Amino acid sequence: MESTHKSILLVGGRNSALVDSDDFDRLSLHRWYEFPYAGGKFRAGTFLLVDGKKTTVYMHRMVMNVGVGDEREVDHRHPNATLDNRKSNLRFSNRSGQTMNRGRNRNNSSGFKNVCFDKRRGRYRAYIVLNRKQIHLGYADTAELAHSLYASQAQKYHGEFANTGRNSN
Repeated sequence: MESTHKSILLVGGRNSALVDSDDFDRLSLHRWYEFPYAGGKFRAGTFLLVDGKKTTVYMHRMVMNVGVGDEREVDHRHPNATLDNRKSNLRFSNRSGQTMNRGRNRNNSSGFKNVCFDKRRGRYRAYIVLNRKQIHLGYADTAELAHSLYASQAQKYHGEFANTGRNSN
């Protein structure tokens, strides 16, 4: 049985991108490069001439047939898998959905997304962001308990875009 996905080696040879077999031939017509992305991850991109101008085009957008100038957003379902460009890992989104799907901030010391230690109270505080506003969810004695407060609300309010992973950056 033939594999349903293939790898495309990126220029530099350190990483490769995973794509569906049915996209492999058309994507292989381009030279793909590693573009640094948040948290030490990479995205696959190439250069195309658009209106006589050299333009960066990312592989995940090409897989989803989102052309240059198209304002739709394409999101990786698993934000730690930015080189997994199989359709099963991609979805259309908007800026809000992509923000909800982000992992924890790099400077987070609790180890959990949307959980911080409140020094004045000596407890962990959980919060969620809705419509660009931070909403307090409660305090807990441990980071794990505060995380469970966040996780239950994230599933409720962020739905399919909820990212509750502990160590996802």
